[in-house]
Amino acid sequence: MNKKQKICLWIGIAAIALMGLFPPVFIFELGRWADRDIEYRFLLNTGAFLALSELLLQWAVVAAGTGVLIYALEDKKPKDEQRTQCKSKVTGPALTVVFLIVVIAILVFLLVRSYVRPTSPPRSSCQVQLRGLGMAITIYAGEDEHQRLPTADKWCDLLIQGDFTTPKQFVCRCIESDAIFGESSYAINANIAGKSINEIPDDVVLLFETNFGINPLGRHGQLSERSFRDRLSYARYNPKGRVYRRRWNQFGGPEILTTENHGGKGCNIVFKDRRVDFVPTQRLGTLKWKPDPNDS
Repeated sequence: MNKKQKICLWIGIAAIALMGLFPPVFIFELGRWADRDIEYRFLLNTGAFLALSELLLQWAVVAAGTGVLIYALEDKKPKDEQRTQCKSKVTGPALTVVFLIVVIAILVFLLVRSYVRPTSPPRSSCQVQLRGLGMAITIYAGEDEHQRLPTADKWCDLLIQGDFTTPKQFVCRCIESDAIFGESSYAINANIAGKSINEIPDDVVLLFETNFGINPLGRHGQLSERSFRDRLSYARYNPKGRVYRRRWNQFGGPEILTTENHGGKGCNIVFKDRRVDFVPTQRLGTLKWKPDPNDS
């Protein structure tokens, strides 16, 4: 293998490594139904939206391109037959090394993901879900005659019935949330639900994480009781069809907010301006819950 071939090989290895560290992930911005877009983020912060097929395709393209370049950069005019045979022997192993690196990278990547996901659920997974719900609520209000937010006791149902989002958007992907299809990991601020969005300051809490509705005795509600039962084929998302009956359309304030989904360190919050922030536990007391601070 000549110098150019070695440089090409190392560039290919570096590109594959960088792709593994910053893989493609799906980003959801909710309008009517989710429109898929892809961004590149650090490996440990990708959450549950890893675009694995795209990553494998990119690795394959880089590996193939590297192999072709190594072959193309082979010396064109060997001085003798022995040198030609030597080079043909070297080029084969070089290509083998490239593909072995891809296989090893895939295995290491899958091992790292399987280890990290259960032990350190990323905050970004909840933030993506909440950002989509915040967008859906904003669009709902924009289409309302009086620019009103959905009512507190039916806000999940109204967003689904209007095709602003899907039931999967309400499920936090964090392990500690333990929410399943047909349940909601989030609650709407009861102080602003049903009010005109134009009357609410941007820094008021809109949505937040909650575990309200969990029954210690287990899931005794039926998924078929949900309002979307006739609109979606949900068997593959929740084969047992069991849910916490009250873990849906949750509304309230700081009394039902939870930090348990992130080890007590804080909670993801959506504000009226659709900004999503992870608020540390020590700062939760500074959140603004009412449009008018003079309200009792």
